[in-house]
Amino acid sequence: MLLGFSWLHAQLSGTYKITGISDPSNRQFATIQEAFDSLMSQGVDQPGVAFKVQNSWVGSPTGQDAEPNTIQLSTYNGAASDAPVTLTFEDLSSRVYFDSPGQFIFRFTGSVKYFTLDGAGKLILRSTAMGGASTGLIGFVSLSSLDLDIDAITIKNVVMRGNGRDNTLCRSLYR
Repeated sequence: MLLGFSWLHAQLSGTYKITGISDPSNRQFATIQEAFDSLMSQGVDQPGVAFKVQNSWVGSPTGQDAEPNTIQLSTYNGAASDAPVTLTFEDLSSRVYFDSPGQFIFRFTGSVKYFTLDGAGKLILRSTAMGGASTGLIGFVSLSSLDLDIDAITIKNVVMRGNGRDNTLCRSLYR
């Protein structure tokens, strides 16, 4: 009899690269969403984890182009001040753009703590919603089935561009 247990996976720690190629055993993920999915299923351990987006991910059909319209992160185990999680774009040689025709580009739900999104001045989030289809760029969302529990969230060096008052909501940054 073969049984699989998700807890048999070690918690994530150290540096992982987001490259457009999925090879978690060699510390690389194809997409940001794949990295977040692994974090949610495996958790984080000391001294924390850094996800570093690489040039090979930009414009790659298995990297940036394979990201969902909304990249989601929800509850993960091990979140603590001595086990922070960072998503950084600092290794990119040029700017990267995400357009939001939907509700959010990044959506956080559940318990997300000690998390940093560092755009390094290279991450550009743009709202492209039109005709009153209100959208936000980064959302912290409480669900009827999952309370929002955020603490020590840092968003830095991210350029955000709205699309007029009627098309881009700022309230998504509030709890």
